[in-house]
Amino acid sequence: MTATLTAPPEPSERKKPSALRSGALMAAGSLVSRATGFVRASVVAAALGAGWVADGYAVGNSVPTIVYMLLLGGALNAVFVPELVKAAKEHEDGGVAYTNRLLTLCGLALAVLTAVAVSAAPLIVDTYTDYTGARREMTIGFARACLPQIFFLGLFTLLGQVLNARGRFGAMMWTPVLNNVVAVTVFGLFLAVGDGGELTPGETAFLGWGTTAGIALQALALLPRCAPPASAGGPASTGAAAASRLRCARRAGWCCSSSPTRARTG
Repeated sequence: MTATLTAPPEPSERKKPSALRSGALMAAGSLVSRATGFVRASVVAAALGAGWVADGYAVGNSVPTIVYMLLLGGALNAVFVPELVKAAKEHEDGGVAYTNRLLTLCGLALAVLTAVAVSAAPLIVDTYTDYTGARREMTIGFARACLPQIFFLGLFTLLGQVLNARGRFGAMMWTPVLNNVVAVTVFGLFLAVGDGGELTPGETAFLGWGTTAGIALQALALLPRCAPPASAGGPASTGAAAASRLRCARRAGWCCSSSPTRARTG
């Protein structure tokens, strides 16, 4: 009796179905996100119109992204994935402990930056606009409610990079859908109950914090997917972790020093 052995499939062949599924999941998430984003833009336009209220909201909702990208965005994107991949290869626990420390450090930096930005909301608005009177106060109100987005934008980037380093790409494409759904709900509710007149401070806060809630949900929805791999084991190597932290600091310093110092708005 003769047994016939067949060669196991090549690694690339075994990974093809997974890659195809990941690609399809990402494409579907991108499509749904764009569709819900179009609905969101339509509802926001219907709620705010095309006057100075819409301009104030646009400024208040854009300054968090501007501040984040100027001060931290480039450094986080350039540093995180290389360090996470290296830690996963060098540390005994697959880089889990190092990832947790890096998330904590970056989270603290984001919290401090967010607090400073919220306190400086009037200065930021005055830097980007020449508004005066009630228009300025409304824009500052939007900015104060939207600037906490800095923390959640950074958290979304950090958690997304953790997922990318672990080969999980779908979640980052789908969670923006939640953000759009929250925004549609908030502005739809404003359309239903608003009187169409000038915004009150309460309505300004409602729209601003509602927008921030969507960004927060978008970021926090990634947390369940960021559970460490089941194979993660004992403590990380102290020497490897220290070396990784030093590399991370050097790269972050280089990125921050090469960041632009001014933003140009249309």
